Amino acid sequence: MQFTVPKASLLPAFLLACVVGVTFGSLRYYGPESTVRMLHTSLKSMYDEQLEGKGIQKWRWSEIRGLMVEDPGDSPTDTRGNPYAMRVISGLYTEFQNSARYSLAKTDRFPREVRIAVVYSHANGQRYPIVYVVEKPVGVREWKLNATKTIQANFLN
Repeated sequence: MQFTVPKASLLPAFLLACVVGVTFGSLRYYGPESTVRMLHTSLKSMYDEQLEGKGIQKWRWSEIRGLMVEDPGDSPTDTRGNPYAMRVISGLYTEFQNSARYSLAKTDRFPREVRIAVVYSHANGQRYPIVYVVEKPVGVREWKLNATKTIQANFLN
C-alpha cells in the first residue's frame, strides 16, 4: 500500500515551515539568557582572535558594548569607560585564559530584570557561579547586561 500526497498540499506545508523557521530564527537571539550567551561568545571570539595575532577588531568591541547598559569605552584600554563594565569584561577574559567552561544554571525573573547564574568549570574540578544581572531598560527592546548590578550582586555584598 502506497500513500501519495497531493501536490496542492505541499505548498501550505512549505509556507508553514518557512514561517516557523523565520519566527524561531529571529527569536534565537532574543531574551536575557541570549544576552549572557552572546556576551560570552563575543568575548571568547575576541580572545581567540587575539591569540591568533589579529588584535581587537572594532566591530567586535562594538558588539560587546551593545550588550551592556554601561559603556565600557571605545576600547579595552579606554580609561573613560565604566569601571564596572570593564571589571565584568576582564573577569570573563580571565575565565577564557584559564580555559573555563561555562553553563547557564539558574534564572530568577523579575518584571524588567533577570538574574542568571552562570557556573564556570575548570579542568582541576573547581566550579563556581557568577550571577549576571540583565535588564530591559525603559524604551529599549533588547535585554542588556547591567555591569554595576552584576558586580554588586557578586562582590559587594
